[in-house]
Amino acid sequence: MKTGLPLCLFALSCLLLPPMADDVRAGWFSSEPSAEEKIATDPANAEGFKLAAEMWTAELKNKANFPLVCDASIRKNDENKRISIAIETVASMKPELSLQLADAAIRRYGSLTAMAVEGLKDPGKDYYGGIFDAYDVLIIVYPQGTRGNDPFVRDAIIKGMHTKRGLRLTKAYAK
Repeated sequence: MKTGLPLCLFALSCLLLPPMADDVRAGWFSSEPSAEEKIATDPANAEGFKLAAEMWTAELKNKANFPLVCDASIRKNDENKRISIAIETVASMKPELSLQLADAAIRRYGSLTAMAVEGLKDPGKDYYGGIFDAYDVLIIVYPQGTRGNDPFVRDAIIKGMHTKRGLRLTKAYAK
């Protein structure tokens, strides 16, 4: 039985956790789902999430709203509690604009889910929305013709951490 590496990584992660109040640390490791997790994973809300995804896709593909977007897709995986977003842009798009596009896309999905599913919080200035308190988000924004091999943005934000940091450009485009 090989448990050395996972155990070592767990011990290292415990050492790297910042000092915090016991009630905060307990919330991180609690097996009790948050209110957002209960709402987001309730099968009764599946239709609302489907509607939000359809509206999001239609909005991003609408050239009047997003003229630099060629294609966009979003997938909500309930088993892994992950939302995957892929956006293909025109090849001439500036990398800095891809960050704004990625941020707008995530916030828009947060807003649409808050409208379609009762009980989820709306996005705010430093908050992507209640859905991202329950789900991780993976996002890739890439120029047309690269098939995602040379993305402007390839980022992941762990559930609940979306208020802590913004999205970043990939190393190839970072200044």
